[in-house]
Amino acid sequence: MIGERIGIFLNKKGISGYRAAKDTGISAQVISAYLTGKRDPSGDMLSKILLTYPELNADWLLTGLGEMLLKSAVAV
Repeated sequence: MIGERIGIFLNKKGISGYRAAKDTGISAQVISAYLTGKRDPSGDMLSKILLTYPELNADWLLTGLGEMLLKSAVAV
């Protein structure tokens, strides 16, 4: 589930749902609905998340395959 993977990413980065809402411009209630599996993100919302967190691998987010973080973003 995409919402579950969003939660895994946020947890790994130490980002709260509230902070993710502020960062992405998506309401905290909608972020919470993604994280609890009550709602699936639309394409527009996925774009906002991926643009806000460029280190997040879109392939992993959508399919669960591959690495969560892009290699270019990991080597810092």
